[in-house]
Amino acid sequence: MISLSVLLAFAFAAVCTLIVPAILLFVLCLKHKISQKPMWIGAAAFFVSQICLRLPILSALGKQEWFQAFAKNNFIPYVIALAFTAGLFEEGARYLGARYLLKKQRAFRDAVAFGLGHGLCETVLLVGLTEVSNLIFCLMLNNGTLPASAPALKPAVDALLAVAPYTVYMAVWERIFTVLFHVFASVLVFLGVREGKFRFWLYALAAHTLTDSVIPLLSKYGTAWASEFAVGIVGAAGLWLVFQMRPAFQKKELTDESA
Repeated sequence: MISLSVLLAFAFAAVCTLIVPAILLFVLCLKHKISQKPMWIGAAAFFVSQICLRLPILSALGKQEWFQAFAKNNFIPYVIALAFTAGLFEEGARYLGARYLLKKQRAFRDAVAFGLGHGLCETVLLVGLTEVSNLIFCLMLNNGTLPASAPALKPAVDALLAVAPYTVYMAVWERIFTVLFHVFASVLVFLGVREGKFRFWLYALAAHTLTDSVIPLLSKYGTAWASEFAVGIVGAAGLWLVFQMRPAFQKKELTDESA
């Protein structure tokens, strides 16, 4: 039997990573705090760059013996390589969206909308649906719909029995600050496109690569708490930098109006 505390944790995580993002985006759009088009393009940027491109490529590589050997014997370079490709694909999609698809919508609120769309799409697809699946699986095990003793289900059942509720709550914490990072990266890339400074995209790529490298390395060689603390620091720093960049958007808009 899966404990009630684990069921409640999965239920809480499912609400926070599936229902809350949808409600948040709906309310922000309804109140015109963010623009719908940049938000949808931001969501599409994640979906295409990760779900349609990067993850299938990694899945195909994962079946190759040389790649399996590299991942097993070179953990740190492997993590850095994964982080770099995540940054390359996601920041590349961010740049293309801002540069070519949103030529008339590059204001600060548009950049924030793009980042929220990108980050919350990732939250829903990679975390929200997984938490719902875990919750349904646990409920089916507990009411006997699924036979817990079935050999094919044993690995999944053992994994769920080993789950500590706090790890599920930590996943929600991580998602909050990850979304903040995506907002920061989007604002940075949009600002670079507006001002014709390609190096801003390189800064976003470097920040993405560094973040996605340090956090898993801390988790493996340090503690889960250290990893989650780092996530919080990155997200908070990203939010601070977003507000630091906002005046540059306003200054540019005033300059354009007076020209």
